[in-house]
Amino acid sequence: MKKYSLWLLLVFGYANPALGSLRERFETAVDIYNAFKTNIAAAGAELSEKAADTTLDEAEKLLTKLESRGITVIPFEDDLYPDALAEVPNPPCVLFAKGNTSLLKNKLVTIGGSRKATQYTIAAETHVCEELCGKYTLVASLVEGCEQLACITAMKMGKGCIEILPCGFDHEYPKGSHVLREQVLMNGGCIITEFLPDVKSCNANFIRRARIAGGISKAMIIFQARINSGAFNAAKYSPALFFLPIHDIFSYKYAGAVQYIRNGASIYYTVEDIDNAFKEGFSAPEINVKAIITEQKKAEKPTAAENKAEEKAPAESITPSEELFETPVHYSVYKKISASESPITFDELFRNEDIGITELSEILLDLEIAALIKAVPGSRYTVC
Repeated sequence: MKKYSLWLLLVFGYANPALGSLRERFETAVDIYNAFKTNIAAAGAELSEKAADTTLDEAEKLLTKLESRGITVIPFEDDLYPDALAEVPNPPCVLFAKGNTSLLKNKLVTIGGSRKATQYTIAAETHVCEELCGKYTLVASLVEGCEQLACITAMKMGKGCIEILPCGFDHEYPKGSHVLREQVLMNGGCIITEFLPDVKSCNANFIRRARIAGGISKAMIIFQARINSGAFNAAKYSPALFFLPIHDIFSYKYAGAVQYIRNGASIYYTVEDIDNAFKEGFSAPEINVKAIITEQKKAEKPTAAENKAEEKAPAESITPSEELFETPVHYSVYKKISASESPITFDELFRNEDIGITELSEILLDLEIAALIKAVPGSRYTVC
C-alpha cells in the first residue's frame, strides 16, 4: 500500500483537489492506481500524462530510500493515519514521520497562539498543558511562543508531543530548532510532515500544514491571538475550538480571540472542556468566522518587530475587485465560486475553465491563502 500512496504523491503532489475527487470514486490508493492503468483519462489529460510517466518502480525506490533513512511512511489507509485528519478537505495522501508514531493514535489536542506570549499567557498555558498531559498528547510546532511552550511543557512532564513541519526533514523550521527537535525525539515524541525530505518551507506549505494542525485533533486551544494571527489558519479546520479566558479584552494581543469568542467559540476553563470534545456525539458550537472590518480601538499599538514576528493570515476583502487578483484567471475562478449558491466542486470549476488541473489547483490554493475562498469537505469551494 505504501508504494501506491507514494505513487499518488509523485503524480498529484500536495493537497491536490483532483485526488480528493478520485478518493470519492475509488476506495484505496491501489484502486486509483489501477484506474489509471485501465483508463488513461481517469483524471484528465494532464494528470494522466504525469501518471503514465511515473512508474510504480520509482515509488518503490523512493520508499526504500525513505525507510533507509529512518522515515516512517504512513499512507492514508494505514491504521496509524489519524482518523480526524482524514476528514479535512484534501487530506495528505501520505504522512512522513520520525520518532514514536504510536502517539498518532492517542487523543490529540492541538495548541496554538502568539509568538509574543505575555507573562499571563505563559503562566496559564504552562498550567493548562501540564493538566492536559495527563490524558492527551499535545500537537504543535517549535515556533517560539505558545506552540514551542506546549512542546517544552510536555517534555518536562515526561510526555511525548507531536510536531508538524511545513517542510521536509532535510530542512530546519524554525531556524535554530535542530537541537530542540532532537530533544522531542529523545523524549518519546513524534515529528510528522506531508512533504518529501527535500521540500523547503514556503507560504503555501504553511497553509497546507495548517489543515493538518487543525484537522489532526478533535480539539484545539488557542492561548493568545491577535486579529491577524496565523493560528486562525489552523483553527478553521478544528472540530472544536477553545480559547483561554481573555486577560485584557482591550488589548490588541487578544483581539482575535475576543472576536472568535464573540462569534461562537468556546472558552477553556478546565480539562473537562476538552473531555467533552472527545465524547461520542459531541457537537461543537457553530462559529461565525468573518473577516474583521471594524477599526480596532486600542491604546497600544504593536511595534514593527512584533508585526513581523507573528504569522499573519491575509485580510479578507468584502467586495474584491479584479485589481486585487494576481491574474485574470484567478479573478475568473473566484467569480465562478462566488456566483454559486452552494459550494462548487473542483470538477465543476475544471470543466468551466480552460486551464490544466495543476494550474487550477495552484490558483485555488492562492485564493485560499489570500482568504478569498475556503475549501469544504468533498473537494468543494466557497467564498470566505
